[in-house]
Amino acid sequence: MECLLILLGIVSIFILAIFTIIRMMYHINKLKYELKLAKITSQRDLDRLADKINQLANKDSSYYLSEVDKLDKLQKTFAKLIDSQIDKTELPPTPTN
Repeated sequence: MECLLILLGIVSIFILAIFTIIRMMYHINKLKYELKLAKITSQRDLDRLADKINQLANKDSSYYLSEVDKLDKLQKTFAKLIDSQIDKTELPPTPTN
């Protein structure tokens, strides 16, 4: 009788261990699925951030390019103005010995 009780205790512990293992495997699979979803979501977020960074970089560079163009035009205008003023001024005669 005692042997039967010991055997019954061992079998019940074995069944309980199998049940716990199966339950843990279920939770592990659930966590794996959630991790995959989180990975996909974070990758999407990273892609969106990269797109925003590229947009800001392109926007800033186009702004700076337009400013450089304006400054280039201004420099050309000043150069023309200076050239026209130089052409208008008469140089004093050079002394000849």
